[in-house]
Amino acid sequence: LLAVAYYGFLASSQYITTFQFAVRGPSQANAVHAGGASALGGAGMMSPDSFVVTDYINSPQAVTDVEREVDLRAMFAKPDVDFWSRLMTVSSAEDLNAYWTRMVWAHFDLISGNVSVSARAFSAPESLRLAQILIATSNEMFRKLNLQAQRDFVRAADENVKRAQEQLTAARQALFVFREE
Repeated sequence: LLAVAYYGFLASSQYITTFQFAVRGPSQANAVHAGGASALGGAGMMSPDSFVVTDYINSPQAVTDVEREVDLRAMFAKPDVDFWSRLMTVSSAEDLNAYWTRMVWAHFDLISGNVSVSARAFSAPESLRLAQILIATSNEMFRKLNLQAQRDFVRAADENVKRAQEQLTAARQALFVFREE
């Protein structure tokens, strides 16, 4: 009876926006262009980056990044939302992070190779806005990771070229000495 009374008369409506995406690494993109598996992911298209994105969305860093775009405390602590569902108006960062894990959920599906994300809010437009911001912040985080990986790759390649040039110079010097002898 208590559950019927709560869910029937007291509980605030919650709206969920769900989206899915696949993350492909460079080797997977080459396999797709070479006639491999579908570009939309699927079995066998698992990327370690998918786990990185999933962990990011479930992390306090995502909360911080999303808060730059939308006031999460105002979104989740509305006075017209029932007491048990809303975020307390005076809440610490830890409280907000714990609340985030109740309202936003990301999961990597090993079967499909997709990352599934659900974002809940107390109105449909807020739920959609939260999902759009999550997509944007995830893309930005992934872009930064890829940029850093590219820089590291170029730095390692430059070091290899420098080392090869030094070896070539040493070999030419040894050949010159040999010819002179």
